[in-house]
Amino acid sequence: MSSKTGKWFLYALVGSSFWGFSGTASSALFIRYHFSAILLSSLRMLIGGIFIIIIFRAGIPRKDVKNFLVFTFAGLMPVQISYIETIKYTNAATATLIQYLFLPIIFIYEIFKKIIRVDRYIIISTAFAIFGLIELISGFPFSDKNILINIYGIIFGMISAVTAAAYIIMSGNVISKNGSSSSIGYALLIGGIVTLPFSLNKMYLFDSYIKAEFIGVISLILFIGIIGTALSFWLVISSREKISSTKTSIAATMEPFMAAITSSAFLDIFLKPVQYIGFALIIISVIISTKN
Repeated sequence: MSSKTGKWFLYALVGSSFWGFSGTASSALFIRYHFSAILLSSLRMLIGGIFIIIIFRAGIPRKDVKNFLVFTFAGLMPVQISYIETIKYTNAATATLIQYLFLPIIFIYEIFKKIIRVDRYIIISTAFAIFGLIELISGFPFSDKNILINIYGIIFGMISAVTAAAYIIMSGNVISKNGSSSSIGYALLIGGIVTLPFSLNKMYLFDSYIKAEFIGVISLILFIGIIGTALSFWLVISSREKISSTKTSIAATMEPFMAAITSSAFLDIFLKPVQYIGFALIIISVIISTKN
């Protein structure tokens, strides 16, 4: 790996790690402050969108507006909301791992559209992802419990996976016409504006138990919006233009890894031993998928 390629691979690693950190920060808001998931989603999209638009001087998307709006309302906005809801009902590492099921969903879509053909890598990757999810959720056959994860976490996690697949499938055409900064920045901004009215009744930032640690709460929100959304977006998207999709996908495995480490270090949240088998299987499925 050349020094230039190594630099961009490092950017992808750091960006993916920031996503993992932001997931843990979200868990902290839910556990310690009983923060609203929809309010956090709104603020995250607003802050991230405004930051991207200002820093990258992103212009308003004017080409193929119809598809841009579909991309916003059927892809980016629901994946942001469902991902945060999954963290609320499970934890950052689990939410990220369930979301990675977007890979077999995209495989199915592209096979149906005859974009790719079935090969051994797709079959193996999909099998690892499915068995990984089964282990993560149930621990079968090693656990005496039927389900190890909150049912709402499973539901929102699957919604997150489906909408992540839709987001990725639709993003190519939209970004190619309007640019990544404009497409993502304004999609985040619109998503934040649209969801904000639904979160106004959750606007309890000045409740007594939050007011006592107001600076800490605001710091977490800003970290999630700026570092965990805008900056991580810039690092990962920039690296994708310089390194192969294989290296980018491998770097992306840092997200659940760092989410698991920081959740255990700062929040005392640990996966059950058997769930780490599911963790490993899903990560392996991501790496195998890059062979296709």
